[in-house]
Amino acid sequence: MRRAETLITAALLCVGSTALAAQGGSIRGRVADPAGAPLARVQVTVEGTGLRATSDEQGRYDIRGVGAGTYTVRARLLGYVPQSARIVVGEGAAEQNFSMAAQPIALSPVDVTVGSRARHTAAEELAVPVDVFTAEQMAQQGTSETSQILQALAPSVNFPRQSVTAAKATSTPPTVRPNERCVGPCGGAM
Repeated sequence: MRRAETLITAALLCVGSTALAAQGGSIRGRVADPAGAPLARVQVTVEGTGLRATSDEQGRYDIRGVGAGTYTVRARLLGYVPQSARIVVGEGAAEQNFSMAAQPIALSPVDVTVGSRARHTAAEELAVPVDVFTAEQMAQQGTSETSQILQALAPSVNFPRQSVTAAKATSTPPTVRPNERCVGPCGGAM
């Protein structure tokens, strides 16, 4: 009886290892910067298969269940130059390491929109009057304080100067003069 149990166990192990081998190999490796420091959260994908992995804190990744063949493996991380490599996968583990160089991210300029003088193509769809100031207009004001820039560009905006004394420290909110051309609920004449 003991011998039969041993044979059944051996047969099951054989079937299990055959099923694992039929699933294919794996691709593993490490992702680092040019100095060798590991990069975490890198998305590593095998093109055309839908298989992917994310690198851990040591920069390691492991993609399992890759069938035998030649594949393109890509590594991507925001702020770094994407990398790709061709790799041949057999029934074992194939290794592909990546070295990713930093790539600056360009940000678009910010525009501040307030008031009622905007050149808007759908002005009739706006609920309130709007002014649009470009980054160039704001840069020409010679100050970096938002309240002073808006007060210079939009005469109807008023930011009262606060004086702080030992007796009293208050916060005065900005005010907006009503637009003389505004009619109805925007604060002008009816």
